[in-house]
Amino acid sequence: MLSKFSLMNILLCGLLLYSAQAFGQEDEEVDEEKAAYAKAVVAGHEAMLKNEYTEAVSAYSEAKELDPGNADSFYFLACAHMAAGDVEKAEEDFKTAINVAGSKRHDVHAKCLFNLAYLEESKKAWEDAKKAWDAYIAFAGSHQDIPVYVENAKARIKAIDDAKALDEKYQAVRKRIADREAINKK
Repeated sequence: MLSKFSLMNILLCGLLLYSAQAFGQEDEEVDEEKAAYAKAVVAGHEAMLKNEYTEAVSAYSEAKELDPGNADSFYFLACAHMAAGDVEKAEEDFKTAINVAGSKRHDVHAKCLFNLAYLEESKKAWEDAKKAWDAYIAFAGSHQDIPVYVENAKARIKAIDDAKALDEKYQAVRKRIADREAINKK
């Protein structure tokens, strides 16, 4: 499984690249509301870089309030909740980001599906994680216009299957240890 440090590096790189993409739209005029939104998102990114997750959640929540129709707001907020260890809120915000993204933002949808699968793994909900990875693979297969990581998803499913097989093999060992401990206590 990924270490917390590795996960944070992945999240931060993704957030920064994603922000550059989201803010790089030169066609749109920048008004005060968009500037306030951008300021809140940048404050969230800066907080994430400093591992100040409470501040990041606060900043991304402000961005969400400023532009509730922007799927990025919910995606960033979900990442902050995930980094802070609040799995339930992260899951809720990833799902909201998918709904807000609709059929217009396949990139957000794919990133949210990837993270939802990872969250299932972090809960050790192996069957749900496999289903989530399968959903990611299916979405990626039907949306080849976006960068996706199908091989990573397949590797995660294999890792889950391998871990489950290993766990089954160790059932007998755990039983022998428990039996031995019960005898020793008598």
